[in-house]
Amino acid sequence: MHSILAIYGLASLSLTAVAIVTLLFIYSTLSYKLQVITPFLGGSTIFIPTYSVAHVLDGMNFVLSIISFL
Repeated sequence: MHSILAIYGLASLSLTAVAIVTLLFIYSTLSYKLQVITPFLGGSTIFIPTYSVAHVLDGMNFVLSIISFL
């Protein structure tokens, strides 16, 4: 019985961690976008510098989303 509660607790903790890291990643990524958006024909990509907080959060988001899936 206690092991089931521990597993549910770990699952809730991992989902909470993914949600927090995802929100921080989105907030830091949107800071790279321009304040005024104009019409543009083409794709919309954001360049994330290699040694930045957004890059670290992207890696954390990737790893935590796999852990939360398991």
